[in-house]
Amino acid sequence: MNLGKVPPERKAKWDRQIHFLCEHSGYLNDWETGFVDSIELRRSEGKDLSIQQSFKLNEIFHRVEQKVG
Repeated sequence: MNLGKVPPERKAKWDRQIHFLCEHSGYLNDWETGFVDSIELRRSEGKDLSIQQSFKLNEIFHRVEQKVG
């Protein structure tokens, strides 16, 4: 459920994080790969992420970012 308009900066951040995770997909487990694929499709359709999806994306992104360096 979308409770308000998502700022363009947030959408751009999601897209950068998704792109980064796709480039470093070797650090993802099977569930994370499926999750990233599903939200990549959602964003390509112009849809926003839910709060839960946004939090999970951030969690995965920061974990992979630390591993990549």
